[in-house]
Amino acid sequence: MRLIPLSDRERLKEICPFSLKTLYKWRSLGMYPELTVKVAGKVCLCVDAFEKMIEEGFKKQRERAEKLEAIREELKNVG
Repeated sequence: MRLIPLSDRERLKEICPFSLKTLYKWRSLGMYPELTVKVAGKVCLCVDAFEKMIEEGFKKQRERAEKLEAIREELKNVG
């Protein structure tokens, strides 16, 4: 498991496009609980969970795009 402390802003910027405020807000609201973990008193971003979240987002986008393309093709064939 790869972890980056949220206090290490430079490393965090290289990996994560979200602001520090956003990550802390998500943590306090219990959103995406797999993204952060507290280790030795420091809150850290779990890089593996973050990458998995990104991959799932891409997968959903691809599925939506494929559905839209199928609808477009169907409309072309009807008209």
